[in-house]
Amino acid sequence: MGKNFKHLFMFVILFTTLGFFYNCSDNNENQPPAAPTNPSPANNKDSVSPAVTFSWSACIDPENDSVKYDIYLGTSTPPVLVKSNSLLNSYTPDTLNALTKYYWKVVAKDNKNNFASSPIWSFKTGEPILPPGDLDVFFCDATGTNYFGGADVYLYRSYSERFNDNSRTNYFSKASTDNTDPFHTGAIFYALTYQKYYIACSWSNGTVTFTGEGECFVPKSQTTKLVIHAQ
Repeated sequence: MGKNFKHLFMFVILFTTLGFFYNCSDNNENQPPAAPTNPSPANNKDSVSPAVTFSWSACIDPENDSVKYDIYLGTSTPPVLVKSNSLLNSYTPDTLNALTKYYWKVVAKDNKNNFASSPIWSFKTGEPILPPGDLDVFFCDATGTNYFGGADVYLYRSYSERFNDNSRTNYFSKASTDNTDPFHTGAIFYALTYQKYYIACSWSNGTVTFTGEGECFVPKSQTTKLVIHAQ
């Protein structure tokens, strides 16, 4: 009886010791970093600029191991690896194709071969990137024969802005026509975005004052010339 008890006691001690070391080993196992979240562009977003820069939340490692990122990107799923071992939680690819759906994901990994992957995100690019357009505005009398240099030209982004600014103090931009050569050099507005603009003009020679209004659509990468006839 005493001998059996001694064997049982030794077995319990051995089992407890092994369990202790097992639990310590399990608790001290190196953990992977947090998975990437908060993607930019957001998942399923439309009209993303083809010159996009990707970003995501920095991934914290539980043991403060160094974290690097693998970035996957493509027009089909699963996307392909395009950048490995990046130290930054952002990535700027070459300009992407316009009006195209893309898929991407990020894998965070530590220096102990542990990793955590984001889900596969997607987005669709918008229109191709072209240089903004310029606008060259000329101002002449009602006959269309006499051009006025030194005319002030006010630019607005909506009709209501122009209509509600009779005192010409809340305009988007302002320029003046060339006083020395008004026929060839109008009031030039550079790098305007692709949209419709509303114009108001004024001119005075000290005795006579003229005013004029017009509208113009400015295409990308082009210079639009507009002649405003005084009212």
